Amino acid sequence: MSVQVRLPSSLRALAKMKKIVEVEGATIDEVLAALVTLHPELKLALFDERSNRRRSIHVFLDDSDIRGLADGKTAVKDGQLVEIISAISGG
Repeated sequence: MSVQVRLPSSLRALAKMKKIVEVEGATIDEVLAALVTLHPELKLALFDERSNRRRSIHVFLDDSDIRGLADGKTAVKDGQLVEIISAISGG
């Protein structure tokens, strides 16, 4: 399935300044793996040393938070939009 991944401005420098990246994948996990394969610089920003998605990274599929769906196993369909949101923390 071909889907579009929208990157937040904080991650675009790691993806050659692209706002939208088109990748293939049948699940969110596959989409994120394809994204990192295409732009390896994103790996450390998206995943920790155990290859788990960082807690500060939130993923939405067509405006639905995947944590309320099947998380990384959530199926994607051709043409859907996956949006990555990077939480901002600090004091």
